[in-house]
Amino acid sequence: MVVMDGKVMDFRFTKYKNPIPSFYSYQTLPLDIEIAPLFLIAGSGPTVMTVRGAGGMWPFHRVMLNGEPLPTSFVSKDELRATIPPEAIPKAGTYIITLKCEGESFPDSHRAHLVVGFRP
Repeated sequence: MVVMDGKVMDFRFTKYKNPIPSFYSYQTLPLDIEIAPLFLIAGSGPTVMTVRGAGGMWPFHRVMLNGEPLPTSFVSKDELRATIPPEAIPKAGTYIITLKCEGESFPDSHRAHLVVGFRP
């Protein structure tokens, strides 16, 4: 029997959620990722990018653009979508896309490269 604040509690903890994230949640990241589109024009957007990987994606994973998090939505265990605002790609060049577990300082996934071209 469990008593909390003078009340008998259900000892089975059926609605219990551990507030501490799993220490090894970064290990569920798919290492190799594919992105679409592969090419954008500097300052264009906002653009929705699809990031795919072989399983292991969760709602707490974030798409990172050059180390900065993008607004990310969970689609499935194999797919995330992120919105790239125009100010995130202000000039032409190669930008690095990775996945990272939100709130953890552990490694990112392998890199994918987004090529950003000059404005016409």
